[in-house]
Amino acid sequence: MAKAEDEGGGMGDMSYYSDQLERKSADILNSYINVRQSYTTVPDVADIKLEKNEGVLVDATYVYCDMDGSTKLAQSIKKPVVAKILRSYLNGATSILARYGGAIRGFDGDRVLAVFIGDDKETKAVRAALAVNWLVHGYLREKINETWTDIAQHWNLNHGVGVDSGEALITRTGIRGDNDLISCGSAPNTAAKLTETGTGIYITKEVYEPMSNDVAFSDGGQPMWSGPMFKTIGNRVFTVYSSFWHWAPA
Repeated sequence: MAKAEDEGGGMGDMSYYSDQLERKSADILNSYINVRQSYTTVPDVADIKLEKNEGVLVDATYVYCDMDGSTKLAQSIKKPVVAKILRSYLNGATSILARYGGAIRGFDGDRVLAVFIGDDKETKAVRAALAVNWLVHGYLREKINETWTDIAQHWNLNHGVGVDSGEALITRTGIRGDNDLISCGSAPNTAAKLTETGTGIYITKEVYEPMSNDVAFSDGGQPMWSGPMFKTIGNRVFTVYSSFWHWAPA
C-alpha cells in the first residue's frame, strides 16, 4: 500500500500548496507598491488594480461606528431579532455617513467604516458622527424597546464612534475574485481603536482642532465636547475629546 504521507510528515499535495503560498508571500513582500495620490476622491475597488500592486495615498478623516454589546445580544436574543437590530443600526449609520459625504469602505460584523476627504473633511465627519449618535439615542433604542418589550432585561442599544485624521495608503488585498480594499496608516487604526473607549463619540486632536464651530458648539452656544483626555494606542499617546451629544440629520 502506498504511503499517504510524504517524508516530511504531511500530504504531498499540501506540500505543493504550501510551497505556492510561500512563493506568493515572498512575491508580495518583495514587490513594489505603485503609489499615486488623490486629493478629492476616495478610491473604490475598481480604481485600484490588484494585479498591478497599486495604492492610493489620501489625506482623510476616518469614522468607525461600532454597535456595542453585540456579543451579549447574540447570546441572549433570537437570531432573526439580532439580524433586524444589526441591520437597523448599520443601514441607518451607513445612510447618514454617506449623506454627509462619507465614502463607505468597509463592514466588519457590527461596525461600519467611512472615509471623508476634502478641505472640510473633519467637520463633515463629526457632523455625521453626531447624527449617528442621534440614530442610536434619539430614535433606535426607544423603537427597539417598544418593539420587543422584554429586551431591555438582557441588552440595551449603545455604540461607540471613533474619528481620526491623517494620511493613509489605500490598497487592495486578497485573491482574484475575492478581494477588498484596506487602509494602511495610523488614522484608520486609531479610529477603530477609539470605538473601544466606551459609548459616545471620541475624536483626536487632529480632528478637533480643524473642525468648525458648527460641530463644536450647540445651537445654544454650549460646548458639545469634553476633554482633552489622553489615550495610549500602540506606541503613541493621543489627545482625545469626547461627546455624548446627538444631532438629528437634516
